[in-house]
Amino acid sequence: MSLFNEILVGRFNKALQKTFSIKGGAPTPQLSTEIQPGFNFPIGVEFRAMESWFRYGLTFGVAAAAANNAAAQIRNPANSSAIVVIEKLFLVNTSAANETLQLEMQGNFSTDLGTDVSTGAIRFDARGQQNTSMKCTQQNTAPLAQLAGTLWFGQVPLNTGYYDLIVDPDHNLTILPGDVIRVRAPTVNTQLNCGIWWRERALEESELRT
Repeated sequence: MSLFNEILVGRFNKALQKTFSIKGGAPTPQLSTEIQPGFNFPIGVEFRAMESWFRYGLTFGVAAAAANNAAAQIRNPANSSAIVVIEKLFLVNTSAANETLQLEMQGNFSTDLGTDVSTGAIRFDARGQQNTSMKCTQQNTAPLAQLAGTLWFGQVPLNTGYYDLIVDPDHNLTILPGDVIRVRAPTVNTQLNCGIWWRERALEESELRT
C-alpha cells in the first residue's frame, strides 16, 4: 500500500542510510506534513558518491595542424540515461602568441571526433563508477564547422598557465543525453590544451518524463 506523500526517488534515502549507517528500510519513506529540522545536500564533494554522483577529470592536448582545426569534446550518448554537470573547464596556452578559442554546444548530436580518449578520464572517487559513460574525443585532422550554439568566444593570452571559464557553481554546464560540448580553435593551425572536470549520474524516472 502506498503512503501519503511517498518519496519515489531512492538515491537520497540511500545517501541517508549510508551516512548514518541506518539498518532496515527507507529512513525517510515520505515527506513530512510539518516543518522538520534537517541538513543541506550535498555536504561536500566527499558526499557526492553517496548521492550516486560520479566525478571525473580529463585533460586534452591537441597539436596544431596546418589547414585543420583543433578540437576536443565530451558527448553524452542519447541512450546513456545519464546527466552530466561540467564543474570546471580551464584553458592553457603555451604558445608564443594569443590563441582564439570558443566553447560550443549542441543537442541531438551523435558525431564524435577522430580520436577517442574516453579511457583517459580519471575518476575522482574510488567508491563510485570507475569509468565514465561519456564519449570523450579530440582531433586535428580536418576543418571543423561550428556547432549550433557558441557559449564563449575569446582569446587566451600567450603563455597563460591557467584560464578558467567556470569560477562559480552557477557557471556549471548541464549536458543531457544527446548533447555535446566542444572546445574548438576556429583558426586553423592552432594548438589546443584544455582540462574538464565533470560529474555524472543516472537520471531518475521522474526526470525522464516530460
